[in-house]
Amino acid sequence: MPSDFLGLDYFGEDLSEDILYYSVSGDIVPMDRLDEYCIEQSVTIKNTNPYTCIEALKHSGYTVDDWIMDDME
Repeated sequence: MPSDFLGLDYFGEDLSEDILYYSVSGDIVPMDRLDEYCIEQSVTIKNTNPYTCIEALKHSGYTVDDWIMDDME
């Protein structure tokens, strides 16, 4: 977890317990916005399926892990 972590995801939005998040090389990214993250990081994706985005990120050398809300405690 980044030391400056303030309970916000990569897009600066408050974390919600209702959304699945991924830790992408230290960035907390909501599953439903992985496609936007890939585009911003210039990672080529064939479609906006979250699992396709994850595979593209891994292929590009990013570390991708599930991130659980309980990690904040």
